[in-house]
Amino acid sequence: MNGLVFFAPVALLVRTQAGVSEHVFFLLQALLSGVIFLGEIPTGFITDKIGYRKSLILAQMLLLGARSLLLAAFVSRSLALFVVEAVVEGTATCFTSGTGSAYLYDLYGENGYLVKTAHAENFGTAGFIISTVAYAGIYKISGMEGLLITTVVMDIIAVVCSFYLRSESSKSMIADRKEMQLQADTRQQGNSGDTIYSAVQMLAEPILEKLSDGKNGKSGRGKLPAVTATTAGVAFLLFGVVKFRAAVLLLMLILPLLLNLPEYLLMDLENQFVDETECGSQRAATLSVLNMGVNLVEILTLSASAFLTKIGIQWCFVFVGCFLMAIALLFARIQK
Repeated sequence: MNGLVFFAPVALLVRTQAGVSEHVFFLLQALLSGVIFLGEIPTGFITDKIGYRKSLILAQMLLLGARSLLLAAFVSRSLALFVVEAVVEGTATCFTSGTGSAYLYDLYGENGYLVKTAHAENFGTAGFIISTVAYAGIYKISGMEGLLITTVVMDIIAVVCSFYLRSESSKSMIADRKEMQLQADTRQQGNSGDTIYSAVQMLAEPILEKLSDGKNGKSGRGKLPAVTATTAGVAFLLFGVVKFRAAVLLLMLILPLLLNLPEYLLMDLENQFVDETECGSQRAATLSVLNMGVNLVEILTLSASAFLTKIGIQWCFVFVGCFLMAIALLFARIQK
């Protein structure tokens, strides 16, 4: 349901049509990342106290509040409400940061985590595709307000659905984990019951499944972060300078996939690190601490983007491309 963000294709326009400049938009995004950075550890400890399921429900309710505030901010053209919305959305993200990862890891274990994480993300991608396709019709009928209202309605449904999540201590969850252990040893190719998606981004699941099944799965996954970061960096550089429309569309298709693969692999490594340090009882808090580095990077890149827009939006992509290639070099050095 979280993928059903009907204003996503025009997220920037939601703010700019309400009088927010591109410069301020990037600062609002930096504020969002700043809230996440500061709230990671406190919300992680809260999650470990109340449980993953309750934390995910709370996050969904906060996200509903954030979407409602965004609608109010757009209608009233209030910068103050946009600021409050960023704070509430950041808090909601804090409660999901590490929680969803820990929930899936407890459910499926190390053997099934990677594939199931990609599978879960595919539902969000499917929602994004649906909302993107439906966006034109909704916008034509009811304008930007209609897009925001539809998103709020979907978030209400998401809150209701979140109450049906199983507790991490349920017997069925333990059974699922044992089943994934068995499937890791006797996995068969293909699954006719799975939904066939057309989005390139959804190729992450079969790619990771193939790597997990292969004899050199771990070594292949070890090399993948550096390879994909390099490829994504080059793609971002090209995206910033290429003007040919077909090339731009191709880059837009492959960039999400290139970014998702190392992200999932790093999430898996984080959970393995938690196991090795015997911090399983505080998994959410530990993952939140690790995620603070990600938030810090987001703050720096978004702040830089806010100023780069003054000399040209294409320089934002060039900057990100160079940054990704630097990360790829770091990965390569660590692997040696």
